[in-house]
Amino acid sequence: MTSLTLAFDDNLGYPDGLVGHLEQTVAGATGRPTSCDTLSFHDLGAMIDAFTRDDAQLMFLPCGCLPSVGVPLKVVAQATTGDDRSTSLTSVLVAGAATTADSVASAAGLRFGCINRYCTTSYWAPQFLAREHGTTVGSLTDPVWVGGFDDLVASLTDGRADAAMVWRPYLERHPDVAGHLRELGREADLPAPMLVARPTLDAAVLEALDAVAPFAASGGSLFNGLAAPDLVAIGAFIEQMEAVQPDIAVATVT
Repeated sequence: MTSLTLAFDDNLGYPDGLVGHLEQTVAGATGRPTSCDTLSFHDLGAMIDAFTRDDAQLMFLPCGCLPSVGVPLKVVAQATTGDDRSTSLTSVLVAGAATTADSVASAAGLRFGCINRYCTTSYWAPQFLAREHGTTVGSLTDPVWVGGFDDLVASLTDGRADAAMVWRPYLERHPDVAGHLRELGREADLPAPMLVARPTLDAAVLEALDAVAPFAASGGSLFNGLAAPDLVAIGAFIEQMEAVQPDIAVATVT
């Protein structure tokens, strides 16, 4: 019997049908009955701790978590999104109507909404965009913390935050709000969340996990499936993180 536990970010969820797909894939490849439980986390630091303790052998997590993971990772797959089932994301820098900001440079000093320090689109993307424009974007050393994607959009209309970088599908999902926001810039080609495993797993299970992608989700979640990981894009993302925060130590990724 193979028993696995998948830890995941409750803000992201995971592709619908993934748990059953994992069980069937591993069982089919190893010839052993397989069960996969799930652990939901809002605090991603606690999720990473659970993975480090081996309370979970798999994680579905944003790539922005990589500096906080202290153990080696095997990237099994990446999430896909959109009609083209892309493994890349675009984050849009938007400012509230009460501000006068009209460019990336003029966003310096604004109160920035941010989901958490692990978020690819709301925490890391603004730093990358600022570096590209030779400026500093907002108060990222003391951001306005919000509860998730929906709350990030809401923070721009209720006055808690002046600006934020928002994953593009969320602006498209809230056209009534997006119409009152001013777009200042975009950061594209950000890597989608990853499905990762502990490299210390049973060798037969690790080999089976290589066959998890491609996978088409049953619908309803933020992500519509899995694809083979784009390790080149993930490596470029790691280089960007190290460029904006030189003191970080990023987990070993294979």
